[in-house]
Amino acid sequence: MPGLRRMLALLAAATALVIVLAAAALALAWEATPRVRGVPVARAQPLLELRELARRNDPRRARPGQLYVVHASSAELELLIGHAAAALGGAAQARLADGRLAIDASLPLERLVGGGWANLRIVFADGATLPDIESLAIGSLELPGWAARPLVELLARLVDPGGADAPPLRSLARGVRLTPDRAQLVYEWRADVPQRLFARLMPPEQQARLQVYHERLALALRATPRAASVAALLQPMFALAAERSAAGADPLAENRAALLTLALYATGRPLSRALPQARAWPRLPWRLVVLRERIDFAQHYLVSAAIAVGAGGSLADVLGLAKEVSDARDGSGFSFNDLALDRAGIRLGEQALADPAALQLRLSAGVTDADIAPVVADLPQFLSEAVFVERFGGIGAPAYERMLAEIDARIAALPLWAGRR
Repeated sequence: MPGLRRMLALLAAATALVIVLAAAALALAWEATPRVRGVPVARAQPLLELRELARRNDPRRARPGQLYVVHASSAELELLIGHAAAALGGAAQARLADGRLAIDASLPLERLVGGGWANLRIVFADGATLPDIESLAIGSLELPGWAARPLVELLARLVDPGGADAPPLRSLARGVRLTPDRAQLVYEWRADVPQRLFARLMPPEQQARLQVYHERLALALRATPRAASVAALLQPMFALAAERSAAGADPLAENRAALLTLALYATGRPLSRALPQARAWPRLPWRLVVLRERIDFAQHYLVSAAIAVGAGGSLADVLGLAKEVSDARDGSGFSFNDLALDRAGIRLGEQALADPAALQLRLSAGVTDADIAPVVADLPQFLSEAVFVERFGGIGAPAYERMLAEIDARIAALPLWAGRR
C-alpha cells in the first residue's frame, strides 16, 4: 500500500507539472494582437504564377516509381502559404534565402482559448527528405531545432499517419533545396496517392454524405427533360440539406456536400475519378446545366460557390481572377461578366458558410436565375490584355475597382440577398 500511495503521488505530481508547463507555454505563446496582417493577393503576376505552378506540377502526368521535382518561385510560395494561413483565419508571409525558408504567421486562437493570437516564426533549411527545422518561435516561446522537431513530427503523424500497408504520404519526399528565388522538392510518385489524398480529404462520413446528394441530384435530373438551370437544381439539393439539418446533421457540412456535388456535375468531373466506390452509385443522367441560359455562367457560379464554402471566399476570388487574367493574355479575353458570376457564386458560398441553416430555408423555398445571378449582358468582355489595361488600368486600378463595385452592387441587390449584408 505505501508503494501504491507513493506511485499515485508521483503520478499526481507529474500530471500537475505537465498542466503547469502547458499553461506556461500557452501564456508565452498567447498574444493579444497579430504581428502579420493579411496582404492583398489580387495581383496579376503572382496569380498567373500560381496558375502556372498548378499546370507545371499536374500529378495526372506522373508515373509510379519515377522521381519528379516540384519547384515554386518566391512569389508562388508566398501566395500558397498566405492562402493556407487565410483558410485558418490568419495571415502569413514567407521569405526564401540560400538554404533557408522563414515563415512568419499569425493565427487566431479563438476556438482554442476564446481569443488572442499565436504569432509564430519557423525557419526551415535544406533537408535530405523534407525540409529540416532550424528554429520555432511562438509568441515569447522560442524553441531550437532539436526541441521543435519532435513537436512537428507529432503533428505530421496526426495529419499523415499512414498505416501498416500504406506508408505516410510524406515518405514520397526525396529532398528539399532552397535558394533565394526558388524552392524545390524532389518526390517519388506512387499509384495509390490520388485515392489516399482524396480519402484524407473525404473521410467515410463525408463520402456517405456525398452519396446522398448524388442520389438526390439523379432524381432531380431525371425530372428535367432538357437543360437544367442552376436555380432549379439548387431547390431540391438544399431542401434535402434542410431536411437533414433539421434531423440533427451539421448544416455547414450539408451545404458543402450539396454545392460540391452540383459543381462536379456542372463541370463534367465525375466523383468516380477519385472515389472508385462512386462508380456503384446511381448513374447521373446527362443534362446541360445553365445559368441565365449559359453553360459557362453555371460553371463559374457553382465552382466559385463550392470553393468559397470549402476554403473561403478569398481563394475563390483569386482563382476566378487568375483565369480572367490568363484569358486576357492568351485565351478568350478578360470578361467582367464571368468575373461577376464568380463573385455571385462566392457570395452564395460565403453565406452557406456564415449562416448555413438560413440559406437552406431560402433556397429550398425555390428561386429563379434572376434571384441568384445579376444581369451581366452589358459588362465588358473578351478584352485582350492591352485593351484591358488601356480601359481599366489593370488589376487594382481605380477604373477596375469601380467596375468591381458596380458588380458587387448588382449582386447585393439580387432578391436572394436584398436587405442582407
